[in-house]
Amino acid sequence: MSRRKRWFFGRGEAGISGLAIIGVGVRVPGGKLTPQAVRLLAGLAEDAAFAVRVFAGPEAEGEALSPVVRAVLAVERWLVPVPERVALPVLAGIVIEPESAARGAGLAVMVDLAGGPVDRTLAGEVWRVQASPVRAVLAGATFTEAVLVAGGRVLARAVYDAKPLATHNAAYVSEKSAQMVLRELKRGAAGSAQPAAAEVGPGSALGYVLRTAGKALARVRKRIAARRGRFVQGFSLRLGQGTAAEFDPVALRPVDMPPHSLWADPFLIAHDGAVHCFFEDVDPAVGHGHISVGRVSAAGITDVRVAMKQPRHMSYPFVFHHEGELLMMPEVHAAGRLEIWRCTGFPGDWVLHATALEGTPVCDSVLFKRDGEWWLFTHISNDRFGDFCSDLHVFRVDGPGLTGLVPHRLNPVVTDARVARGGGRIHRVDGRMLRFSQDNTTGSYGGALNVMEITRLDLDHYEELRVRHITPGFAPGLMGCHHFDAVDGWVVMDVRGA
Repeated sequence: MSRRKRWFFGRGEAGISGLAIIGVGVRVPGGKLTPQAVRLLAGLAEDAAFAVRVFAGPEAEGEALSPVVRAVLAVERWLVPVPERVALPVLAGIVIEPESAARGAGLAVMVDLAGGPVDRTLAGEVWRVQASPVRAVLAGATFTEAVLVAGGRVLARAVYDAKPLATHNAAYVSEKSAQMVLRELKRGAAGSAQPAAAEVGPGSALGYVLRTAGKALARVRKRIAARRGRFVQGFSLRLGQGTAAEFDPVALRPVDMPPHSLWADPFLIAHDGAVHCFFEDVDPAVGHGHISVGRVSAAGITDVRVAMKQPRHMSYPFVFHHEGELLMMPEVHAAGRLEIWRCTGFPGDWVLHATALEGTPVCDSVLFKRDGEWWLFTHISNDRFGDFCSDLHVFRVDGPGLTGLVPHRLNPVVTDARVARGGGRIHRVDGRMLRFSQDNTTGSYGGALNVMEITRLDLDHYEELRVRHITPGFAPGLMGCHHFDAVDGWVVMDVRGA
């Protein structure tokens, strides 16, 4: 067994099993606990496998940028500060030691969040996150890649959808990458070196300013349109025949819907001898969604009625049968918890059945039963930007009662805006587990749709691969598609107009 493999071991039901506790050092820039460091240390503190010490490193150097770019970013930082939507964890008893104290401490890994030269004798390996979030936004990229490296090896990669402002994107990628580091400390990885990016010159600053101004004008245009009772680039539904494993997007036909409406997140359910479609229905007059339902037939989706409406936004109405009852787990992240409702009178009478994850904003959640075990797939915002698009979290649960939640050891099991966020229920087809997900790296929310096949799922492992990528080019005038469902030979997808 190699020296490195001894650092990583599994944890059974009774607790830690392995040779020894893993010694991990965290080198913080200028001796300061940045949001990135706070997120990482909070996660390490929750896992008894790690003995953690914190050391003061030099001030972080940051990306190599020209004086013109730095001046533009300084103005941007002053005009639009980084948001504080989600509070950082509170750390108590953290002692920041001088870097020299790491010598002889027996550290397996030194996670370097500061940069600059590191004495290689301080730890078995030095881990660093390489990313160019400012350069990515300046160049007009729609996503940012972060790479975790140790020496000449790539341990892991994460892909995040780019924020419109460069300073926000830098703060976002820094904070989110802490979750990737934490996961890989638990799992371990190997790969090849990642080449460095080139420096951005003054020309990129001018292009960035022009693009940012254009995006701001586009947002103003959308707000004006919404006040006038219509949507710009709204979602609508398309319906047709097929299965989760085999369907042709070209053959799907638009569903008739009221003018200037937004219908999205469709879920199909067979109930009382007919197939029904539950979906998010946004009223432009109030600006937030409720849940509507209609009957599915060759005529489209008809007899549309309100299924559930609350003062707060609702979407993603995951409906399913369990023990003879119809249940719904809608997205209500503004409530700060997970909710399941039970139907007492179809389609509009519901009572609260169960709740979980109190105080945690979650969205686009589904339950999936496999071999007698229930699994919850969801998305949690663990950053100050309220982002749900980059991380997939998995829990084992006892069922729709939502008790006995056990988090997956590697949460978030997926850190990739190209494939993480759910785009429908998980389908079991001929023994295969197919998870539909969104691709949010195209420059607009819900740009494309993935079919992911889950190949390994237990509390210590999660593996999936993309078996299909559906882009909106299958029909003219579309710029996105981000949700799918199938029941009894019917398939439905939502699409976004250009």
